[in-house]
Amino acid sequence: MRTINSILNSGFAVVSQFIILIFAFITRTVFIRILGSEYLGFDALFTNILSILSIVDLGLGTALNFSLYSPIRNNERQKVAAIVQYFKKIFCRLGVLLFILAFCITPFIGLFVKGSVNSIPYMQKVFVFYAFLTFSSYFFTDVRTVYYAHQQNYKVLMFDFLAKIFTKTLQVIILLIHPSYLWYLGIEIIITLFFNFRLMKKAHKEYSEFYTHPSELKEDERQTIFNDIKFLSLSKIANVGINGTDSIIISKFVGTAALGVYSNYFLILSSASNLLWSLLNGVVASLGDLFAENDSTKIHQIFNLYNFISVQVSTFYAVATICLIQPFIHMWIGKNYVMSFTVVLVVIFNNYYGLVTAPLSNVIVTKGLFKQELPIRLLQVVINLVVSVVLAVNYGLLGVFVGTAVSNIISYFLIVYMVVKSGLNLKLTDYIFKEVKYIIISFLQIAAICLLNQMLAFQYGIISFILNMCMVIVSFLLLELLFYRKNAQMLVLVNIIKSQIGRYKGAK
Repeated sequence: MRTINSILNSGFAVVSQFIILIFAFITRTVFIRILGSEYLGFDALFTNILSILSIVDLGLGTALNFSLYSPIRNNERQKVAAIVQYFKKIFCRLGVLLFILAFCITPFIGLFVKGSVNSIPYMQKVFVFYAFLTFSSYFFTDVRTVYYAHQQNYKVLMFDFLAKIFTKTLQVIILLIHPSYLWYLGIEIIITLFFNFRLMKKAHKEYSEFYTHPSELKEDERQTIFNDIKFLSLSKIANVGINGTDSIIISKFVGTAALGVYSNYFLILSSASNLLWSLLNGVVASLGDLFAENDSTKIHQIFNLYNFISVQVSTFYAVATICLIQPFIHMWIGKNYVMSFTVVLVVIFNNYYGLVTAPLSNVIVTKGLFKQELPIRLLQVVINLVVSVVLAVNYGLLGVFVGTAVSNIISYFLIVYMVVKSGLNLKLTDYIFKEVKYIIISFLQIAAICLLNQMLAFQYGIISFILNMCMVIVSFLLLELLFYRKNAQMLVLVNIIKSQIGRYKGAK
C-alpha cells in the first residue's frame, strides 16, 4: 500500500503540476501584455513579505504532520483526532492574527520599494487582497495534513488542480475584458475558497471521527508537541531568511522592474523544480511511515534509492534549464526580458541544490531532527542576508543570488554530517564518497551536454527549441546509460519500473 500511495502521490503531482504550468504560462503572457512587468515585480514582492509574516505560524504544519505519523501507523484513532482538533484551533487563531498583522503593515509597504510607490494604483488594497488569499489557507491546513499523513495527498492535489485551472482560465478572461489587478486577485480568492470548502467537506465525511468526537491531548503529549514547535519556529524563521528574502532585497536595492523580469524566470524555474520536487516528495509520508516502523535495513535501502533518484532528477533539471531557459524566454516574451546568463546560472544552481538535498531535508522532517538542524539554519540565514545585501549594492541581481549560493554550499556539509550521523546512523566516509562520486558525474554530464549545445549553436525559434530539447533528453539518457549501467541503485530502479509495467499490463 505504501508503494501504491507513493506512486499515486508522485504521479498525480507531476501530471497536475505540468498542466498547471501550461495554464500559468498562458496567464502570465496575457498579464505581461496587458499590465506590464512592474506589476509582476509587486506580485513577487507581496508574496515575499507575506512569507516572512508567515514565520508566526511557528512551523505548525510540519509539527502536525510529524505528530501524526506514529499514531496513524499504530491505528490510534482517538489520539489522531485529539492532535487534529488541537492544531485546528491553533491554525484558525493564527489565520486571523496574521491577517490583522498584515493589515497593520499595509501603510508601510512603500518602504520595501525602490523609487516611486505610486506606479501601481490601489497598491495597499492589492496587498490586503494578497494577505487574505494567503492567510485564509490556514483555516484548511489541518484538512490537508490529514490526507498527507495518510499518504493520500493525491486527493488534495486533485482539488488544487481544479482550483488552479478554473482560476487561470477566468483570470485570462478578466484581463482581456476588464484589465484590473484587483479583479485578477478577487477571482483567485473566490475560487480558492470554494475549493477549500469542498475539500474540507470531503475530509469531514471521510475522516468524520477526527472532527465529530471531542478529544483532548494529554499534558505530556502537548508538551512533546510544544518542544517540536519551539525548534520548528526558529527553523522556520531561518528558512524564510534563506529563501524568502530575495525579492525584498531586489525590490529595495535593484528595483521592482528588475524584480518583474526575474519573476518570469522564477515562474519557469520554480515550476519545473516544484514539479520534480512533487515527484520526489511523494514518498515523504511513506518515509515517515517507515521511520515509525523503525526498520533500519529498509530505511537505508529506501534512502539510498531515494538519494540516487534525486541526483538524477536534479542533474536533468540543471542541464535542461541551462540549455533551454534563455531561448524559451526570448521566444516567449522577447529579448527585453532576457537576463544575464551568469545570473541565470547561479539561480539554477540554487534550485539544483534544493532538489539534490531533498532526501536530507525529508529525513530531517520525518525523523524529527528539528533541534539538531536549527544552529545550521541560523548560520545559513546570517550568511545569506549579509552576503546578499553587501553584493546587491555593487552587483545587483547577481549579488543577491550569489549570497544564497554561498550560504547553501557552507550549510550543505553541516547538514550532511548531522543527518548521516543522527538520522540514518550511516558511516560518514561511505556516504561522502558516494555523494562526491555522484556530484562529479553530475557535473560531467552537465558540462558535456552544455558543450554540445554550444557546438550545435541552436537559433531562437520553435523548431530550434524543439531540436535543442530533444538533444538534451537524448544525450542525458545516453550519459546515464554510460555512467550508471552497472550501478546497484539504477538496477533496482529499473526492476521496480519493469514490475510496475508488468502489473499494469496484467491488470489490463
